[in-house]
Amino acid sequence: MAATNLSERRWARFWNRYGFILAVLTPILLWFCIFSFGPILYALYASLTNIHSLDPSRAKFVGLDNYISLLDDRRFLASMSNVFKFVLVKGILNILLSLGLALLLERLRRGRNFYLFFIFMPVVISQVAVAMLFLWLYDPRLGLINYLLSLVEIPPQSFIRSTAQAIYSVAIADVWKTYGYAAVIFLAGLLDIPQDYYEAAKVDGATRLQTFWRVTLPLLKNPLVLVMVLIVIDGVQHFTMVQVMTGGGPADSTLMPSILVYNYGLGANNYRMGYASAISVIMFVVIMAITVFQLRLFRSLYD
Repeated sequence: MAATNLSERRWARFWNRYGFILAVLTPILLWFCIFSFGPILYALYASLTNIHSLDPSRAKFVGLDNYISLLDDRRFLASMSNVFKFVLVKGILNILLSLGLALLLERLRRGRNFYLFFIFMPVVISQVAVAMLFLWLYDPRLGLINYLLSLVEIPPQSFIRSTAQAIYSVAIADVWKTYGYAAVIFLAGLLDIPQDYYEAAKVDGATRLQTFWRVTLPLLKNPLVLVMVLIVIDGVQHFTMVQVMTGGGPADSTLMPSILVYNYGLGANNYRMGYASAISVIMFVVIMAITVFQLRLFRSLYD
């Protein structure tokens, strides 16, 4: 009887101390587990079956057959090559442009928010609207870019209608859409660096380039890692702008894994949800592997 009363008192103290926290966090954790981990686990299960989108009840376990088939799928291999080019171009241009603008904004004492407003504006514009804008800009006959090129006697370019230029053209459009977000992150990191470091570097006779390389860049490690991780995540699962601008063409030159997931899982005459799920799992593994590599690389460089 005494032991029971003791346990009840302990439970009452525990509930008085942590009850409100549990009551608030439990629904959030359940929601997160159901709608985040749930789809991931289901995708993993579906990738090991031949489940059909229109008739899931007749699914059969096929093991690793879907993954083995992907190794011989020319379109899947092309999409992985395309996404590598897309992420590489987007990452280089996005970081150079956003970091350069952040360095300029950091030097401003007046009007910083005014310029930041226009830099961040493309971020809040819908991807479909941006895609339609660049469809006009890239138009071979009526586009503004080819008109400007004609003024300096450069022949018109095909851009998204060219198998050689399409993936890079879409990447540039996406950079314009997203560079403002990275610029805000870099600017926040720059403003957080104590001025004492710059004053010490100045006393030591460091040039601007040396100050940037030895002081600014190491102290921007965390914002830089965050931007790079976001670029990889967005690039690997990119869908909307590519679908609107090219649909994966011409000749699969802009085909992305996310478009393949849509085409195989929900496209006409396919509905191969198991096969599409296998692509999704591979995309997840690729994102995780690159993210871990980036974190370890920056840790080894700056720690």
